[in-house]
Amino acid sequence: MKLSSGADIYSLCKKLWPITRSITGLSDHTIDNTTVITSVALGASIIEKHVTLDRNGGSPDDSFSLESTELNQLCSGVKIA
Repeated sequence: MKLSSGADIYSLCKKLWPITRSITGLSDHTIDNTTVITSVALGASIIEKHVTLDRNGGSPDDSFSLESTELNQLCSGVKIA
């Protein structure tokens, strides 16, 4: 089976669940919330997403980290996923 997208990977995880009983999650380093919300809709139970007080703060992770407004949007999106 060729896995070409995150959706393919989560579909495979769902098929393997009865055999492995593995909890699936996502370590997300994208700029928006689409990947996280989609992953939760497909069955992810654990999400790791970077958060910052200021995207221009100088930390190596700040450029792809969520600020407070975006974190609120992420939480709302995940609740309805």
